[in-house]
Amino acid sequence: MKICKICCISKNLEEFHKHLTSRDGRNNTCKKCHHARVAIDRKDPFKREKFRQYQKRSGLRIRYGITPEILNEMIIKQNNRCLICNNEPVKDGAHQNGILHIDHCHKSGKVRGLLCHLCNRAIGLFREDARLIEKALQYLKIHD
Repeated sequence: MKICKICCISKNLEEFHKHLTSRDGRNNTCKKCHHARVAIDRKDPFKREKFRQYQKRSGLRIRYGITPEILNEMIIKQNNRCLICNNEPVKDGAHQNGILHIDHCHKSGKVRGLLCHLCNRAIGLFREDARLIEKALQYLKIHD
């Protein structure tokens, strides 16, 4: 049991988010109070940008194990160009076309590089299977 520091109600530990650095491994506020506070913060225009940056940073760390600084270094190293087609992202049109996407191996989780939206989708649609990509290449050569 633990007491929430906001609502001051004693609750089961499962009603608190995990927090690795605390003594009991749980946050000080219950999930209900935490979500209510976050909902209010998201509506605050002064906190909205900070929250967006936090989400981007934590998303990169959790999904790919990199920081925004490492991502920026990768963009500079690749001259803001796709590693496959060597095109820059198209700034007009849909959002996903205007940025380079982080390509990673779904088995190992290792980041391979940055690709444009179409090249990243193509690899995904071929299920990251080099044999299928080679078959598609042969097909195109035969039917050219």
